[in-house]
Amino acid sequence: AVLLVVYFAWESGPIHISRRVESGYLTMVLFLVYVVSFVWAHFGRSFTITRQAGVQFRQLQRLLVIMMILQHSVMPRVHPHPKFAEEAGVDRRSATLSGLSCTAKARKLAVELDALLSETLARSGLRGAGMLSTMLGPPLLFATMMAQELVVSTRAMSDISLNGLIVLEFFFLALWFVSESRRFLQLGGLNKELHLLVCWLVRSRDKDTLNYVLAHVSVGTFMEVARRDTIKQLTDLALEMGMLSLLSKSILVHAMQQRGLRRHKDSQKAVWRIIFSSKGRELTTLKNLIDSSGGYQNLYKLVHADTTGGRLRESILAHFAAQAKTVRNELGGAYGVEILSDVDDTLYS
Repeated sequence: AVLLVVYFAWESGPIHISRRVESGYLTMVLFLVYVVSFVWAHFGRSFTITRQAGVQFRQLQRLLVIMMILQHSVMPRVHPHPKFAEEAGVDRRSATLSGLSCTAKARKLAVELDALLSETLARSGLRGAGMLSTMLGPPLLFATMMAQELVVSTRAMSDISLNGLIVLEFFFLALWFVSESRRFLQLGGLNKELHLLVCWLVRSRDKDTLNYVLAHVSVGTFMEVARRDTIKQLTDLALEMGMLSLLSKSILVHAMQQRGLRRHKDSQKAVWRIIFSSKGRELTTLKNLIDSSGGYQNLYKLVHADTTGGRLRESILAHFAAQAKTVRNELGGAYGVEILSDVDDTLYS
């Protein structure tokens, strides 16, 4: 109970740094409940065989319910994010498709990376507990409840049947453990392939190919499933090597917004570096690209909501002001002025 209170009350704590950490914490709490109830039911207390059967039935039901909760409410289900151009308006689509060098190698790498992301996404769900919860969980839960009622009412229980229930419980535990171990091994192999492909893509120093691939895969999904060191190949190394176009920079910023920035300090610093890598009119173009999502992932949200570090936010705003002043001095007036309007049903009617 204390651990659950900590989870819900301490919203800014380290257990909320990502969905994976949250799910790991809640999984630990649920299985701690299971272990405590197991110890309480099997040690230090003497029951009649009928009473022991009732306890064992409830323990088996508790295990099935925990697996169903894990599948439906706790374990992360990574949903695919749309590609940069797919959720944007006309301006961003045209910016995405124009000026990109499309070669056979670039198309092949984009297809290969997209396939790796799809496969990793498909295996990111909870397979072992998922099979029990969606296919076997509800029928087994109903069957154990009916069997418990029958046994308790007729007292038709033997040591052999009781041991059979215990074996069934450990069978479900072993099935879940084997399935999840196999899934994590497969995910580890896919993440390694993803890392090697991105490393090769960056270190080949083929700027045109890299920018084409980023524009034609779901980089938001990549941010969800890739390892931290894989992500840094793009947000750090590729940026330092000068391989990212303005479009690619805006794609990376948008992808980090899709994944969530508020609890990722490293990602907020990566956004800061990307913004400070652009100056003058290039920065104006970058801001417009970030702001043209057609949805709520925009520049205002990036600066004032997603960037939780006060110093980072102040530094970004100061950079915007300094570069705007420089551009105005160069051109002798305002550049890139935007007109905001509220076009809604009132106007159409």
